[in-house]
Amino acid sequence: MDAAQSFQKLFETWPAEVPRTGLLVTTFNETIPFVDFLVSEGTLIVQRNQPDSQNARKAIIAYGAISAVKLTDPGDLAVYTRFGFRVGGAAAAAPTAPTRSSLPPMPPRRPISTPTA
Repeated sequence: MDAAQSFQKLFETWPAEVPRTGLLVTTFNETIPFVDFLVSEGTLIVQRNQPDSQNARKAIIAYGAISAVKLTDPGDLAVYTRFGFRVGGAAAAAPTAPTRSSLPPMPPRRPISTPTA
C-alpha cells in the first residue's frame, strides 16, 4: 500500500469519536488547517474555519499530494487504534502504564486563600 492509499484509508475510516480537525501537510510544503472533510476516490476536500490568503475556505487535495496529517486533538493515544494503529516495538510486549482516563478522578481543587492583614 503506498502513501496515497494509506491517507485515503485514514480519512475513509475516520472514527466518529475523533474530532474531524487537524492540519494537512502537502508535498508542496503547504500546511492546511481543517475543521471538516469529505472523501472521494483519489481526492479529499477539506474545510478551513477561516479563509486563507486567497480567501479560500475549502481545498481539494489528491491523496498523493499529502505528506503528513497532524492531529490537534489532545485525547488519549489509544483512540487511534480505531484507525488501525497498534503498539509496536518493545512496548508491545511490555505492560502499559495507566492512562489518565484509567486512573481515579482527582479531588476538586480548593480555592487559594490569601492572608489578610
